[in-house]
Amino acid sequence: MDPFKILKIKYDADSAEIMKAVVVALKKKEYSAHQIVDAQKKLLHPLKRVYFTATQILSVPNLTKLTEIPKQIPNKKKDQIVFGFFE
Repeated sequence: MDPFKILKIKYDADSAEIMKAVVVALKKKEYSAHQIVDAQKKLLHPLKRVYFTATQILSVPNLTKLTEIPKQIPNKKKDQIVFGFFE
């Protein structure tokens, strides 16, 4: 399920807004605590958030699974990362 819908937040919410939304969602009990915590984890991890934004907002059909956690590229700048998706 869409983590943005579970926490009832906008797609551009920052981490503080996500944490506040988790507390509110736990109090409302519309979703299980496991679903709420899972949504929180997905949105606080930068790469997973890009994935969910792409698949939920943009409806990109080819991005179905996140396959790799970012890894530093040897002999490159520190801010360059490698990540992959597969069909």
